[in-house]
Amino acid sequence: MHIQYGNTESWEITDIPALDPITVFWQHFAPGKGQITVTCFGQAWTSFWGAIGDRTVPEFVSELSAQYLRDCLPNNTKKQDAYLLRISTAVIEAAKKHTTRPAVSLEK
Repeated sequence: MHIQYGNTESWEITDIPALDPITVFWQHFAPGKGQITVTCFGQAWTSFWGAIGDRTVPEFVSELSAQYLRDCLPNNTKKQDAYLLRISTAVIEAAKKHTTRPAVSLEK
């Protein structure tokens, strides 16, 4: 068995009106490649991007619209769309604030 340890970080986003805490896992596979997993109230959504230029996944997400991010995070009901849109908005706002933190190194 081979185990490869990756470059992963997690954030908890709290104090959002009418939402439980949101946990975001950012996985940085290589420059320009990464994945996001978002959890809230026992539900999880994930999306992978393989061509995001020289940006980290949080930098890429900070430039998205909430509708685009929502559509990238698969859900199985239209009923969830408004809920996931509020979560996506919070994740994007947190990613925008992330620019004040040190950048994540993608070098191996």
